[in-house]
Amino acid sequence: MDSLTPMMRQYHQIKKEHPDVLLLFRLGDFYEMFFEDAVVGSRELGITLTSRNTDKAGKPIPMCGVPHHAVNGYLGRLIKKGFRVAICDQVEDPRQAKGIVRREVTRIVTPGTAIEDAVLDSRENNYIAAVLELEKLVGAAFLDVSTGEFWACEMAGEGGRDQLTQALMFFRPREVVVPAGDRAKLERWLQADPSLSFLLTSEADWVFNADYAQRLLLEHFKIATLEGFGIDGQQAGTGAAGALLNYVKQTQKSDLGHILALRLFDNSVYLKLDEATIKNLELVKTNDGNRDGSLLSVLDCTKTGMGARLLRSWLLRPILDPEEIGRRLDAVEELQVSAARMDRIGKVLREIHDVERLLSRVTLQTANGRDLLALKDSLRALPELQTQLANCSSNLLNQPIDRLETVVDLLDRSIDPDCPITISDGGVIRTGFDRELDDLRGIAGSGKSYIASLEAQERQKTGIASLKVKYNK
Repeated sequence: MDSLTPMMRQYHQIKKEHPDVLLLFRLGDFYEMFFEDAVVGSRELGITLTSRNTDKAGKPIPMCGVPHHAVNGYLGRLIKKGFRVAICDQVEDPRQAKGIVRREVTRIVTPGTAIEDAVLDSRENNYIAAVLELEKLVGAAFLDVSTGEFWACEMAGEGGRDQLTQALMFFRPREVVVPAGDRAKLERWLQADPSLSFLLTSEADWVFNADYAQRLLLEHFKIATLEGFGIDGQQAGTGAAGALLNYVKQTQKSDLGHILALRLFDNSVYLKLDEATIKNLELVKTNDGNRDGSLLSVLDCTKTGMGARLLRSWLLRPILDPEEIGRRLDAVEELQVSAARMDRIGKVLREIHDVERLLSRVTLQTANGRDLLALKDSLRALPELQTQLANCSSNLLNQPIDRLETVVDLLDRSIDPDCPITISDGGVIRTGFDRELDDLRGIAGSGKSYIASLEAQERQKTGIASLKVKYNK
């Protein structure tokens, strides 16, 4: 380590803390990869592998990099290939740094925690799961970080594993977290079915401890008991849910404020569809693996990503409750009798972006100016949607809608409609919203004239005609 430059020593220290991930290390306008990460990144992304002579002994160090403004596209390609990637950013202004610029891992992106559009399909959920087996109990939890949907379940008895397999078939997680001590056993079971494909990640056994998990869940939801969620006393289900929440918090470096509730997944209230049935009926994919030609492709006339995901969920998990079935049929009947009204509602829905995923990015502090403008446009459509649904008699259609007019007004006044995609480029906040910011922009844009004006003011104030105001770069 003594032969390395300060920057490379910093790199090795951060890499030591994250040995099992590809590390994207911010250097100026690029994210760089070094050593074995550079070899893998160059191969998987098809970019040039170069070298950097940062070793004081003169030994070349493998290196490859991608522009910071295009990192999401490259990140998406790595995640789709099953890699876990740590984003290491500069967390202080290089111009104000004393010595080496301070850098930290701000987020770890994995197949199950990705929220970038380049990775996700707007018509499908992106779940990450945790599985815990305790004697004759099997617990599992499922979380879509991009929408905040959080489920937990516990199965008992000889059929516990079969029931959990059914749940895995429905949620189809991209990543499954298991206790490190049980990894080998669970890996043989979970990956025995070739129709399930996911990245298997192991965490320390103590993370799955029911007492620790319960405390973590209570603190997150700010409640006194899990009874309202239906999993109170379920050690395996609670352990899996807590471990999953812990893992996502650690990777996202966030408090996950958009995850507002934990729901109990009860298989008994749904019609059970095994993998053979789903495949043979071509519910969501044809036998050759394509979406086109499946039942879902015929039925899916939804206008938003949220609607498409809900329809897919309903198709894979048909409800058994006659009353709920009746409510859905009543809503469909009321809409289809008036093609004109259905067309008007459809036009309003086209104006609404994927609010679930936009809010997740806002909460995780990864949203940019364009995301905020999309959120504003979506919320602005709510009053018209409420108007179109006001005369509906169906309980599913005539629901109260909060217009969130104060939020729309704030976004309209604060966000520049022509803002750049990248926040670091500046120009996100609209001119006139904040006087202090406007003054600072004026100084930055016309520094010399500001200095001359300040000099004239100080001469007049002090009476010293020879007073000079200097500056350094």
